[in-house]
Amino acid sequence: MKLYISDLDGTLLNNQMCLSDETISILNKLIGEGLNFSFATARSIDSVEKIIKPLNLNLPYIIYNGVAVYDPVNKNYLRKNVLSKKLTHEILSDVEDLSPFVFIADELEGNHIYFRELLNKGQFNFVNSPINKGDKRFKTLDNYLSLDFDEYISIACIDKKESLMDLYNKYKNHEELEIHLTEDVYEKEFYWLEFAKKGSTKKDALIFLKDYLKINNLVTFGDNLNDVSMFSIADESYAVGNAHSDLKKLATEVIGTNIENAVANKIKNDFESRIV
Repeated sequence: MKLYISDLDGTLLNNQMCLSDETISILNKLIGEGLNFSFATARSIDSVEKIIKPLNLNLPYIIYNGVAVYDPVNKNYLRKNVLSKKLTHEILSDVEDLSPFVFIADELEGNHIYFRELLNKGQFNFVNSPINKGDKRFKTLDNYLSLDFDEYISIACIDKKESLMDLYNKYKNHEELEIHLTEDVYEKEFYWLEFAKKGSTKKDALIFLKDYLKINNLVTFGDNLNDVSMFSIADESYAVGNAHSDLKKLATEVIGTNIENAVANKIKNDFESRIV
């Protein structure tokens, strides 16, 4: 079984954070003909569902940068690799001055994103993006240590790279944590520093998904450094033309850009060549 997995932002999505009509048309036609397609994204389940609604997807997908694998058919998590309350509070004590975003996926309380205040343009644009504006998941608080959940998805700090490097260097080798430092796809002067439980990469989630779906041929598409891990286990990996230069070096091939519907057209050409 061959599976095609694409990143979303900067890869499958255009610069307006949505799927183009051409991409929707191509993928839905191919899925109807038997294409096995899904995606791996840093986005949350709520954010993703708004974006991918036009697609006729029936396979599980990877969210939160690999923290979780979600089954849209049965509407349940197949895998959820979460932070403990103790470790989350330790991190928050260290990063609270940056007003981080804390992602919660609780069975009783639902999905929420907690933050204290908006300190910079990167944070403001995240909360007020076309996809997130008015989203009721966002909740403000005064004291991060007042959060009282058993499970935490991740913590994300958004700031200039130079403001995040000391924290990145402090935690990058932490034995219990997975640390992601990536450039914001839409606000290039800002970076995301994300803290998740060890084993929360797109690679880890894909290893689970490959076994779950009995995949023997994996094709991946990406644009940023959080896609490096899934490129490392793919049989074929494709970087879009607008991808980070370091990712391009790891790709089987560099294709067109995200605004040229390059992913959908590459899949179309590959899928149809197998049928002929």
